[in-house]
Amino acid sequence: MRKALREIVQIIILALIIFVVVQATMQTFDIKLRSMEPSLEAGERVVVNKAVYFHLSGAWAKLIPWASSEDGVSYLFHPPRRGEVIIFYPPNGSSLPYVKRIIGIPGDVIEIRKGRVYLNHSPTPLNEPYVAFVSHDTIRPVTVPKGHYFVMGDNRANSTDSRSGWMVSYDKVVGKVWFTIWPPSRWGGAPNYSWEPSG
Repeated sequence: MRKALREIVQIIILALIIFVVVQATMQTFDIKLRSMEPSLEAGERVVVNKAVYFHLSGAWAKLIPWASSEDGVSYLFHPPRRGEVIIFYPPNGSSLPYVKRIIGIPGDVIEIRKGRVYLNHSPTPLNEPYVAFVSHDTIRPVTVPKGHYFVMGDNRANSTDSRSGWMVSYDKVVGKVWFTIWPPSRWGGAPNYSWEPSG
């Protein structure tokens, strides 16, 4: 009897540990608006990986050999990268998080001419196959400041994003969109897109 009770307690403790770890590293998020269409549609539910961008401080950054750093911020795995779709809290005071794609990382120079994005003074615009609905914005070159990210929605004609003059601070990033779990017809990996600037 005592052995059975001990096993039950161990199972409960293990379940609690797993629950806490999952809560700390994963989160589901419902897409409510159309700013990321066609990559993410309104009504989709996605899983967000919060662990990938965990930032470390002090001695922890030195104790973990695979940690990487950017602009003095150390990350458990890696910092946010160009082309990744992230969930974050915008600087406009909204209590609801936004979902956008990272276009520029700290130090990048972003310019937009008639809806086409130019990175770091490249004469060639970015190849953005994920954009189906373009806008015709023109924005003069702007440098992404330290610890910030320039983000845009894939539905450029219907997105409130860094073109409005704000950028996302690293400490406001919740995590990286990992995969879609609902509806079943949209199940699969997230629309992250890896690219590096040319020129």
